Amino acid sequence: MKKIIVNRKFKGIEVLNGRYHYNGDLKIEAETVYIVEELVINGNLIVNGNLVACENLTVSGRVEVAGYFIACCDFAAGGDVTTGDKFHCEGNARIGGNVDAGYYINVHDNLIIMGNVSAQDTSVINGSLMCRNATIIGSLIVDEMLQSGRISVTEYLCAEELFADDIDAKGVEIRKLGTIIK
Repeated sequence: MKKIIVNRKFKGIEVLNGRYHYNGDLKIEAETVYIVEELVINGNLIVNGNLVACENLTVSGRVEVAGYFIACCDFAAGGDVTTGDKFHCEGNARIGGNVDAGYYINVHDNLIIMGNVSAQDTSVINGSLMCRNATIIGSLIVDEMLQSGRISVTEYLCAEELFADDIDAKGVEIRKLGTIIK
């Protein structure tokens, strides 16, 4: 398979108020897709391969990536985010639906998920994590605040501050302990 670069010359990209936009569902089949401009996709993003977003990426719908997804800046999606491999974001990530990573999740800043989060290996959030429920095969390490309903990890849970309804883990390390008041 080939590599595809999505930039201002990519078919369907328009400039609106000084930002690059793609209207509709963007479906790309390639070994790796590189998005090299800050881009707003007004629809879904479906990649049958790997995805690397080199600039801020905003998708109004869902994101489906068959392989790994690396966002080198901030990332936002209005719907679910599903990857067949790792989900890595070097900025902040805001997700309007669920996140399901086929491998691990690594976010360098904050990860805010309106739905549930699941990953198949130890995951690290260098900022805060907010989600409805978290299910991690392995450990979950959050450098700042973790706020969730139910948290289920097969190994260890570590966070600076914790607000949760229920925790299932082999071990828990919390530097400040709290509870969510309903």
